[in-house]
Amino acid sequence: MRIMIVDDNIDAAESLSDLLELEGHQVEIFLSGESAVAAYNESEFQMVITDMKMPGMSGVEAIRQIKAINKNASVIVISGNTVREDLEEVSGLGIKALFRKPYDVNELIHRIHQQSLTD
Repeated sequence: MRIMIVDDNIDAAESLSDLLELEGHQVEIFLSGESAVAAYNESEFQMVITDMKMPGMSGVEAIRQIKAINKNASVIVISGNTVREDLEEVSGLGIKALFRKPYDVNELIHRIHQQSLTD
């Protein structure tokens, strides 16, 4: 599966990327919502994993723009905020899952595998 990771924290993005690559996925990292949307517009990804809070374009705005490109885009959100706050912000955007930091990596990988089976 081709996966886009969007996170301004390069260490977190690289750690997740390394784990997903070990699982056999092709992963590309984007450090801003703006660069992620531009890349998604050029080449579709099967999954987008995005942080919520980033300088410049937020994860929510990036999701909106990616969904405008492809309404069926599979998106998983990772956030440091409470789940309730973020659920209110992303409700109606059609995300596949919301994980709160620190998250269980095995659960995230399981969710990605589940999604790949349904796509």
